[in-house]
Amino acid sequence: MKIAINISGHKLSDIATKHLKEYAKNIIDIPVPNADLDDLEPYVAELMEILKKSKHASKAILTNEYILVIPGHAAIAYHIAAALHGGSGSFPTFTFTVRTDDGTYDIATPIDLNTIRLKYRDFFRA
Repeated sequence: MKIAINISGHKLSDIATKHLKEYAKNIIDIPVPNADLDDLEPYVAELMEILKKSKHASKAILTNEYILVIPGHAAIAYHIAAALHGGSGSFPTFTFTVRTDDGTYDIATPIDLNTIRLKYRDFFRA
């Protein structure tokens, strides 16, 4: 079973934690730097260094045995996906927090980007 790496910048609610544990055996909370949406490269570089220093996170990334709880901003997610693919050769499995009707946050069903990538690898070559 994979581990979850929370880089959303938010503490996960009890319900989000419960649902995430259906997919992951452990959850690692990683403190994230502030992001300048006009220049995301310094943010991504700093985040990659933080992840590299975490023994459990870096091992999971190298073996593609992780689910990443990402920030809600799409531009940040694109940069993170590209950086992690560059560092490990595989795209991560992503999930993100969603606001529920009662005002708490839960997680969305994880999306395995590497499986999607492999499915369409030769799509335009055929």
